[in-house]
Amino acid sequence: MKPDFAKLFQEFLHGYDVEKANTIWTAQSQKFRTFWNDRIMRGPEGELDDPEIDDIVRILDRNGKGNTKDSEAVARAMIAQGAWRRMFNEIKARKPLAKALNEVLGESDVEQEWRQSIKFTRSTRDIEII
Repeated sequence: MKPDFAKLFQEFLHGYDVEKANTIWTAQSQKFRTFWNDRIMRGPEGELDDPEIDDIVRILDRNGKGNTKDSEAVARAMIAQGAWRRMFNEIKARKPLAKALNEVLGESDVEQEWRQSIKFTRSTRDIEII
């Protein structure tokens, strides 16, 4: 018997606070974009401070230093904190690598239009295509 994913998704949404999640993820997305643009892409030479990297790791990795059971993160990456720090410092130091990652991970106009055409409706908790 195959699981009814539509039903499971609706059950998930029933207990999920969409407005709270949108507020959290909007703030985290902005924090990451600011870090990426101001510190990785255009930041001064030299290494990044551990605390500023740790703030970003908490967004990316559920197991990042300082996260709690109630923290929202992109994934449970299980990458050591020191590895995250070395990775971000290496990306910052190698501008061609930073530029390539920026191009690959950047949002295209098509993706932005698509994202803006979808919204969660609070009353029905359904996904609505505008």
